[in-house]
This record gives sequence, C-alpha cells and structure tokens, in this order.
Amino acid sequence: MPQNKHEIEYLPVADRDLAEIITYIAVELAAPQAAAHLLEKIEQAVKSLETFPYAHAVYQPTGIQSSTMPFEFRSLVVNSYLVFYYITENIVTITRVIYSRRDKQNVFDDLS
Repeated sequence: MPQNKHEIEYLPVADRDLAEIITYIAVELAAPQAAAHLLEKIEQAVKSLETFPYAHAVYQPTGIQSSTMPFEFRSLVVNSYLVFYYITENIVTITRVIYSRRDKQNVFDDLS
C-alpha cells in the first residue's frame, strides 16, 4: 500500500535560519563544501518527512505548557542542528532550523 505523501513548506523564519547557517559556514568559516554538504543532509532529512513525519519525537520546550503551544512541535536532528516542524493534515511545516546548542527557550516565542 503506498504511503501518503505530505507536502513540505518552510516558514520564512526557517528559510532565514537555513540561509544564515549555510552562509556562516561557507563564508565566515570559509568552508563552502561543508556548507553544501550540510544543506544536502538537511534537505534529505526534511524530504524524509514527506513519508514519515511522525517518526520523530514530540518536542516539549521547558517552561512552556503544551496547552499554550499552537501546534505539536517535533524535532529532527541533522548533525549539530535541530529542524523543528509541525504537521497539519497533509502538510509538514518547517518552523525553525537552529544550532543544537543554542538557547531554545525563545525559539517558539513568535509562534505561540
């Protein structure tokens, strides 16, 4: 039986996150090949969400009650980065892409 495919969409802030990460690695760290490789890995991981969006754990930020969150957020780990997303019907919405050691407390402020 074929799997239902979900459409992938990025919020503008997630697009900016990704662009900033790739630019930082390519320009500031002078590692364009590493930046291209990371981008490819993130794109492949996000593409897997088309078929298996529920494969990753629900993310519950500390200090925020789940009842105040507008969606059930999930996180996907790619190298040292976290890709946050939520699922509605047949759409997976990528909300943020951040460095995993970043303070995650305010990541959802603009979404709640």
